[in-house]
Amino acid sequence: MAHSSAPLVGYISPLDGQGEGREPQVARKRACSGRPPLLTTPDVEPSAAWLEAWEGYELHLQHLGRSVQAQRNHRYTVMALAKHATNVGLAPADLTKPKMQHYLVRQYTDRKGKGKETLYQELKGFWKWYAETYETISPMDGIPRPGGESAVVPVLDMKQLPEVFKASKGHTPWETARNLAIVWLLLESGLRRFELSALDLADIDLKGHTVSVRRGKGGKARVAVFGDETAQALWKWLTKRGRAPGALFTSIRGDRLTPGGVSQLLERIRDRSGVQVRPHMLRHAWAHYSLDAGMREHDIMQLAGWSSSAMLKRYGAALAQERAIAAARSIQVGNAFKKR
Repeated sequence: MAHSSAPLVGYISPLDGQGEGREPQVARKRACSGRPPLLTTPDVEPSAAWLEAWEGYELHLQHLGRSVQAQRNHRYTVMALAKHATNVGLAPADLTKPKMQHYLVRQYTDRKGKGKETLYQELKGFWKWYAETYETISPMDGIPRPGGESAVVPVLDMKQLPEVFKASKGHTPWETARNLAIVWLLLESGLRRFELSALDLADIDLKGHTVSVRRGKGGKARVAVFGDETAQALWKWLTKRGRAPGALFTSIRGDRLTPGGVSQLLERIRDRSGVQVRPHMLRHAWAHYSLDAGMREHDIMQLAGWSSSAMLKRYGAALAQERAIAAARSIQVGNAFKKR
């Protein structure tokens, strides 16, 4: 589709505080239904000034060691802003604090919990770099973080694990051994999917029950720990894989299993088992049950590769809620009336 720099017909920019971003009749229908108007990103090519700024910021992210997926996420966020701005003739230098406040409020509309915080942080990071690079003031200076509590992180129920393992069975013993080793390693070590994908055979110490993450999030290296179940699953996998150096987990074709391949594997397991399981949910489960078992928060942060306790607090909220529910069930206030 050809791109144009001309404004959309009927387009009202979210940078000006109204921000319907759709044709007026569509927005009116949304308003009549009591819902906020949809915010659609204009199909325009960002101006040269925006493309130049993104090129520099992308190099900055690469220098910081951000993952390819993180760079894509930042690009999506920054380019959406760039297209809205370009559509009304605004270059990066033209954006002011009020315009960014209007934009953020409109973008928050259909986002919940962590989604708002992620948008805020990604744009704040871009503007901080822009202000330092172009020696100007960030239009996000003084704009506070979005309000509202993050949603409680859902936790995988350990009673569902037998169904997950049953659904991990592949078409061959080779595939089954690989799948089980992946599920157990994610569950017992708290690795991210891209960290698991990047593992080589040399990164695994079966006797020491450790795995070396050479380049985690933010380019940080660390050592994670796994338990006896994972050690056995890995040993069985290695009897099928062999001990040749190279990628620890491979696809059926023999090449390194990609992060996307890990997600697809978990999707198949989810479809077969009926259990909502994703790579990050296994990481959530590891953190949740480590907290529940009494592991110190500092130790969990070290093993997980977190520099901030923000995510751990979210997991702690889930654990607190679970304990509160269990306590309420054991007490049952109605029983107090029976004793009278």
